[in-house]
Amino acid sequence: MFGDTMRRTALALLLVGTLTSACSSDDDRTGGLGSTTKTDVDPCTDVLNHRDSDTFTKGRDAALDMVLAATKSNTPDQATLDGWRTALEAGRDQATAELEKLRDVRNEPEWDDVLAPLSDIVARYETRIKALDADWPIDRATLMAQESDAPTKESLEELGLLGRDCEVLAVDPGPVAGSEEFISRAAITCSAIVDRRSDDGFSDLLEINLGVVAKVYAKETIEPTDEQIESVKALQREWEQTVADLAAIDADPTDATAWASVLELADNRVELYKGRAEALESGDADQIASAYDRSRIGAPGWDWGPLGLQNRDCRTVEA
Repeated sequence: MFGDTMRRTALALLLVGTLTSACSSDDDRTGGLGSTTKTDVDPCTDVLNHRDSDTFTKGRDAALDMVLAATKSNTPDQATLDGWRTALEAGRDQATAELEKLRDVRNEPEWDDVLAPLSDIVARYETRIKALDADWPIDRATLMAQESDAPTKESLEELGLLGRDCEVLAVDPGPVAGSEEFISRAAITCSAIVDRRSDDGFSDLLEINLGVVAKVYAKETIEPTDEQIESVKALQREWEQTVADLAAIDADPTDATAWASVLELADNRVELYKGRAEALESGDADQIASAYDRSRIGAPGWDWGPLGLQNRDCRTVEA
């Protein structure tokens, strides 16, 4: 049994690959500082929110089980073959329906690359389904179809989708059963936060702040500029809005402790930037050094895994 587990893990790593990283419905999405309220949900977020995790997981597992059986030269019984067929057909049909929702969302050639991993799932399952009618044991090579599970980084960057839900269309199984409402609402909220930050130049503000951090750590004399002070104040305001957005999610979290930790970490960011803004405004070297001390960053880790959000836009809220 242990050997099968190890082989299954190896096959999963081989076939699923590593994750590299929003794409409308009527769900509400809260806007934030400097932006209007958005009521559209990004198509990729919508697809993942409505994906049936059981269908996705059973299809993926059946595809891997077939490769494992072929590798070991096994001859599955008819009940096993029928089970694989049911799982693969359901997984194929779900992926096909999702592709139809997404195909005409954008016209750029890079969009085809973003959707390619989802298309590959359909092709992969079709290949496996055909192999079910072969005489077993079969050559593992007959099961192989196009295998990719993440778009290219170049396409994602070109479309502004790196680290977004569109990156994980072929990887994320969908909301965990029993936590669909929370995961869907949280994913929509995180998507809105990331969109707002992109629109409001959040990365530029971080870059200015990091310039101050570098000088503090190098023990250089700092004469705060208006740009530096205002950028840190803007970061504080953004984190205040982020805290408000996350706290407004009205659904029971998948893991109450993990969710409390997320909210605490976000609160820490507010206090961090508030202290830094006050220190820069004071111009006092010791106060600045204290405000930028590493120990003030707060709890070090964001753990979205227990919440079922580790692949979603929430992972990009961490900066």
